[in-house]
Amino acid sequence: MPADVREVKKAGRGGGLVVSKKDVLGEYLEIMLVRSLRPRGGAVTALISAALTAGEIDGAVVVKADDLWRPKAVIATSEEEILSAAGSKWVITPMVRAILDALRSRRLEKIAVIGTPCQAQALRDMKEYPLQTGELASRIKLIVGLFCMGSFTQDGFRTMVETKYGIRLPEIKEAEVKEEFFSLTLKDGRQINIPLEEFHGGIQVACLSCNDFTARSSDISAGRHGAEEMGERIFIIRSEEGRKILQTAEEMGYLKSGEATEKNVEEIFKEGVAKWRRAERFTEQLPF
Repeated sequence: MPADVREVKKAGRGGGLVVSKKDVLGEYLEIMLVRSLRPRGGAVTALISAALTAGEIDGAVVVKADDLWRPKAVIATSEEEILSAAGSKWVITPMVRAILDALRSRRLEKIAVIGTPCQAQALRDMKEYPLQTGELASRIKLIVGLFCMGSFTQDGFRTMVETKYGIRLPEIKEAEVKEEFFSLTLKDGRQINIPLEEFHGGIQVACLSCNDFTARSSDISAGRHGAEEMGERIFIIRSEEGRKILQTAEEMGYLKSGEATEKNVEEIFKEGVAKWRRAERFTEQLPF
């Protein structure tokens, strides 16, 4: 059983957890409100594009999806390839093969990886406890972790959208979480808002034991939760490398940023506590 699951299970038996901001937010240098200044893509896309253009990285492992919303991790070595992967993906995506391909076959020397909190944790462990992957792990220069309440299975996502709502996956142009809804923008312009609780059955079981909402192991954590205006994103800067690349992106005119407000931080904390409590409830039901 992972250490964080053991801790949640043990504490849960004591009548519930006292969850602090440090538990949810992790260690960080600063929390910023960020907006892309580029004509295409969001803040994370702009950040990675700037890092590539400036030579801070020579490639990135990003996720693309086809018309059936089947995700695939790919290696991007140009700004156009990064832009082609813009947008949220809601189905879990295996990353290891693409990372190894970037480092071994393509022999890239400094890559960025964008992933979920669990993927960020695995990458951080590779870097801090290298064992047989030391030389490879040292070439992962930037880990960008995305705020995450859980990833859907491909079947769970398709069943909910197609069976219950009659929406064919190729009809979907964009999908994102807005307030308490999973919001689908269709290619014909229609907007469909599905209550988030209706998707809970499609979330991967392993996600239910995870208490990491803010990707605490990353160099930069990024997400919409806590941002108030359309197009804004929250960046939690956790390392000097992350801070340097954000500053580079701003100097190049790819992004603009300002310090997050207490209200922004409280919204992130609220969502993080909800995930932590869910992990507590789930692990209490486990038979071990």
